[in-house]
Amino acid sequence: MLEQHSFFRNSSYKIFTLLFAIVVVVFTILKIQTIATPYFWDELGVYVPGALKMMDNGTIGLLPSSLEPLYSRGHPLLFVFSQASWFHLVGDTPAAGHSFSIMLAVATLIVFYYCARDLFGNKIAFVSSALLAVQPMFFAMAGVILPEMMLTLFTIPAIWAIVKNRWVIFAITGSLAMMTKESAIIIPPLAMLVIFVDSLLEKRVFSLRNISRYILAAVPFMIYGLFLIIQKKQNGWYFFPEHMGYLRLDASLIEQLWIIARDTLLEQGRTLPGIFIIAVGVIVNLRRNAFRRTINIFILFVLACIAFADLNFYLSRYMLYALPFVVLGGVYGAQFLFLKMQTKWQTTALGTFIAVTAITSFLSMDTGKFEDTADMSYLHLVQTKQEAISWLEQQPWKDSVIEANFPIFQALSDMRNGYLSVKPFSISVNYEKRAPYGLWFHFKEDENIVWDGRPYTIIKRWKCLMLLSVQLNPDHT
Repeated sequence: MLEQHSFFRNSSYKIFTLLFAIVVVVFTILKIQTIATPYFWDELGVYVPGALKMMDNGTIGLLPSSLEPLYSRGHPLLFVFSQASWFHLVGDTPAAGHSFSIMLAVATLIVFYYCARDLFGNKIAFVSSALLAVQPMFFAMAGVILPEMMLTLFTIPAIWAIVKNRWVIFAITGSLAMMTKESAIIIPPLAMLVIFVDSLLEKRVFSLRNISRYILAAVPFMIYGLFLIIQKKQNGWYFFPEHMGYLRLDASLIEQLWIIARDTLLEQGRTLPGIFIIAVGVIVNLRRNAFRRTINIFILFVLACIAFADLNFYLSRYMLYALPFVVLGGVYGAQFLFLKMQTKWQTTALGTFIAVTAITSFLSMDTGKFEDTADMSYLHLVQTKQEAISWLEQQPWKDSVIEANFPIFQALSDMRNGYLSVKPFSISVNYEKRAPYGLWFHFKEDENIVWDGRPYTIIKRWKCLMLLSVQLNPDHT
């Protein structure tokens, strides 16, 4: 074990547990400051209204029929089910909803710390957990109602179980991950590949033990397959038809592959961890190392995440479940290489690695750009919407039908989303009604705003990373 080396002498279980607890407390305090933030983007447009509809309709459940496809999008429903249950028990305000998100993030940090400690020891677990906590994407996603944090929570012990050959635990956590989001579909094949390679090395390919392992590794597939069969019966399709059009099978795959790999390994303060996990991956495979199998599993999982994202519609937050393994593998890689230095330089090298990674992460926390919820810039956009809707509520024509696009129409139609102070507006979505007024998101100021082909006049602009316009059609007929 690494802790047998002088670099890790005198490590104290209690000290590192205390330090980790301090990180969790500070992390929680910082997140609580934004707990009442109105909902944003996909949480506003899909996941929150889906959970609220489940609660309002009394259909809180896991079956496809529990939620209309417009909001379920054919996804497994464990996350929406959990959020709807939380709304029902705790309340349906943004603060109540976001408290669940913060709890998921704290649970993810705790699970990550204990899994990392079991694999690599106290110091690596603490450093990795602290660096994960300050990752802009992780920090931002800890305060929004989206399924990626729950997916990460279940993915960490699933990968740990593969490394440790704990296949019953894998069957449970892998199934929970799969029922949270389809992105987990890469985890069972990874488990089966590991079982196969291990069996070749042990020369026990057809043993009863390995057959039982394959069966347990396939349990997440079985459960998700059952969900799809039920979905076909209840909705008439296995996968949401709109999403099938997002699959990418053209020349853009190569360019997109590099973009996703860069985002995952090099952006938001992950440059050093990304470099070190690649470096140690090469080194441990060139020489015998006790952690070669573990690092190879981490690298294969991260590569599988990148490849799966490359085939689909891509948002950087979809890679959240890969980040813990980039960070952990990078921290292990750095310390593995630092042990080759003279003793007097080891602490300096480690401190520099931690400081550079943490500082570059903090500097990426708020880029001032529209990055969905990949960093804390989304708070500026929420403030912009709040200003626009507050202005709208003061206008003499506020009782008219308001045309709105995604996802701001949800902000105008439900008091529980955190934007309205008086009452919901009468809205038209996708030109359902002929509306003389509209409130629209518009990303680029220099592009024309398309509004049902009719002329319009911009009454007011709110510029905050995105252009938010209130428009008026001069012809009210």
